[in-house]
Amino acid sequence: MLFSEDKIIQAACWAHVRRKFEAIVKKSSQNGLAHQAMRYIKALFRIEREADARGVDLKTRLKIRKEQSEPLLKQFKQWLDEYYPTVSAKSPLGKAMGYAIKYWPELLTFLQDARIRLDNNYSLLLAPDESKIIVSRSVVEVGSCVEIVLPDESDLELILVVSDEKCEASDSKLR
Repeated sequence: MLFSEDKIIQAACWAHVRRKFEAIVKKSSQNGLAHQAMRYIKALFRIEREADARGVDLKTRLKIRKEQSEPLLKQFKQWLDEYYPTVSAKSPLGKAMGYAIKYWPELLTFLQDARIRLDNNYSLLLAPDESKIIVSRSVVEVGSCVEIVLPDESDLELILVVSDEKCEASDSKLR
């Protein structure tokens, strides 16, 4: 059985967004726009780390995301919309901002499903309740095709993590 489009949920990776801004921050001693973006992104990852440290269940994680991450992301999106037009789209900052804006809907997917992580450091995950398979393109070369075949009676749902970058496959695990 191949998955049809209506069963695919796309999620983008916040680590990719973070890396783009981190590269700029590392080269800059000024407290500029990239530093401001990193404050939003670091706060987002901090919320997730704190939830992980507390060992919260999926229902609680989703509640935390709705109460803390969602308002933070609304502010970050407003910030992106305000400042993106003021920078060159071809500059590293413009490319970082443009990447976040381009994948914004997919970056928000984790707010709807607590099983989806902020980053796709795991290239293939079986969700804790075993109802979904989460797949990241980091497993294959860009431009390659992946076919997942499951028994006809399978009720699994596929979550595809999209990215235009390769992730290191060394962290890949199947749980």
